[in-house]
Amino acid sequence: MSLSPALAALAGRWSGDNAVWLEPGADPLRSSASAEVSLEAEGQALRMRYLWADGGKPQSGTLLLVGDATLTAWAGAWTDSWHLAHQLMDCRGSGDGNSVSVRGTYAAPPGPDWGWRLATYRRLGRLYF
Repeated sequence: MSLSPALAALAGRWSGDNAVWLEPGADPLRSSASAEVSLEAEGQALRMRYLWADGGKPQSGTLLLVGDATLTAWAGAWTDSWHLAHQLMDCRGSGDGNSVSVRGTYAAPPGPDWGWRLATYRRLGRLYF
């Protein structure tokens, strides 16, 4: 089954502002950002490649998302230059045909594992990841 029209409409080039919250209540890291979203595997998967900056230093990443036949259960893989150096984070979550939200964790020794929630949706002509 292909992605819903709402999720397929995310395909394209995007630019805007990026915000990363490292702790609840803390100010986010902010920068300009760009992304390229494409449909993969005959329209069954969504891939996003993105660029942003931390303190002026360029960062990049890739997220691949695949939904089940009903587009309610989602799986993905994420890697980037800032968080995951040489790793893939396995992501699992849910969606409703208009949006997707997945979560994953990765080891961050010597402390506890870190976790991230990655969500995508389109509202008022803007793409949110």
